[in-house]
Amino acid sequence: MPVLATPQTYPPAAEAPTVLVTHAPTVTTVYGESASEKRRAILTHSGAVATIQVPMLDAIGNPMDLTSVTTLEARIREATLRQPSISVADGAIVVDTDNTVQFTLPAAIAAKAGIYIAEIGALDGAGDLMRTNQFYLFNEYSAWADDRRSGPPALDYIRLSTRDNDPVENELINNHDADLAEICAAAVRAVEFWNDTPPILSGYTYCTITFPFREIWLTGIQLFLFQMLEEHYRRNALQYSAGGVSTDDKNRHREYKAAWQERYQSYRNMIMHQKARLNMSAGFGSFLSGYPG
Repeated sequence: MPVLATPQTYPPAAEAPTVLVTHAPTVTTVYGESASEKRRAILTHSGAVATIQVPMLDAIGNPMDLTSVTTLEARIREATLRQPSISVADGAIVVDTDNTVQFTLPAAIAAKAGIYIAEIGALDGAGDLMRTNQFYLFNEYSAWADDRRSGPPALDYIRLSTRDNDPVENELINNHDADLAEICAAAVRAVEFWNDTPPILSGYTYCTITFPFREIWLTGIQLFLFQMLEEHYRRNALQYSAGGVSTDDKNRHREYKAAWQERYQSYRNMIMHQKARLNMSAGFGSFLSGYPG
C-alpha cells in the first residue's frame, strides 16, 4: 500500500520574509535604441497590492535633477478623465538614489480594472509645480478583483487578436509590433470614439472602467493600433540596395492602411447598431396610472 506524503500548506507554517514586488515600466527599444522620450506604461492586476517604481525624467528622457524639489506628489486618474483623480497619501513616495520614485498603488485604484494616467509632480518649496512625469497604468482584471468582470480586454488577448503574441513571431523586428503604451492609447481612443459618435446618449457614456461592449472595444483597439502602425511604416519606408541585395522591410504601410480602414467600417457599424438599439429601448417604458388597481 503506497505511503501518502504529508499534505503541505501554502504558505508554509514558518513565516517567510516579505518580498517587495515592484512594477516598473519597460522602455521601448527600436533596433536596440531606447525610445527614452516615449510615454511609458505599467501593467498591474486588479485586486493585487502593487508597488509602482518609475524614474523621474526630464523633457528628453534623462533623469531629472531633483536638488530644488521639495515635494513629490502622485495623482492617478482614469484615462478618459471621466473619473476623479486620486492622490497617493502624503509621505508615501520614496525617492531612491537614482531618482527613481516608488509608491504603493491606492486601494481605490487597485480594486478597479481600467486604464489610468498616473502623474508624478515635482513641487518647489512654495508648493508650485515644476514638472510632471506621466505614464499609463493598465490595471488588468483578475479573479482577485472586488466584484464583477470589468475594465479592458486582457493584454495577452489583445495581442493574440493581432498576432503580436511574442517577439519571436515578428521575425523582422524581433520585438512586439505595438508596445503597452500604444495599446493603452488605442484602448482609450476606442472608448472616447464611442462617447463622441452621434447620437450622444448621456446614459451610455463610458470610461475604461465601465465600457461594457467587449467585441466593439476589441475591434476599436485593433483599428487604432493598425492606424498607428500604418503611420510608423509610412514615415520609415525606405528601399535599400547594396551589393546586389535589396531590402524594403518597412514598406508595409499600405497593408496596415487597408487593415485599419476595414476595421473602421466594422467598428463604426457596430457602434451605430448598438446605439440605435439603446436609443430605441430607452423610448419604451411603462408608467403607473395613479389609479388603484
